[in-house]
Amino acid sequence: MIGIVVVSHGKLARELVAATEHVVGEQDRFRSISIEVEDDIEARRDQIRETAKSCDNGKGVIILTDMFG
Repeated sequence: MIGIVVVSHGKLARELVAATEHVVGEQDRFRSISIEVEDDIEARRDQIRETAKSCDNGKGVIILTDMFG
């Protein structure tokens, strides 16, 4: 399976991953990142890059987001 990283404001990403895994079971290479208003954006960008790398098994990664840019 390709990797999937869900990125959103607030707790939406975490809850989407939790709801999905509730239905289909725990998935490898399926992670969430929540971004809050007070977060350091550069630190979050680094976290997204690192999470995408850790989810990639050579088949690629899809990043799903509700964020602009």
